[in-house]
Amino acid sequence: MNQKEYNLIGSVIRGRKENAAQSYHFGYSQKEIEGMLLVIQDLEDHMASELHRTYDSFDLAKFREACTL
Repeated sequence: MNQKEYNLIGSVIRGRKENAAQSYHFGYSQKEIEGMLLVIQDLEDHMASELHRTYDSFDLAKFREACTL
């Protein structure tokens, strides 16, 4: 994978995390927000696993950095 791909996938996941974290503005409880963030983290973990199996050049540290808020 190249840096552009890490950034693209990471920006999508990071954007979902940002939206979930701001959900309290829409009346979601802390427990509901934590649930949303767990689902997004699960997606991130599964994406990392699949990308690792698909790309020999996959770098988990770069991927996690791209996904971090």
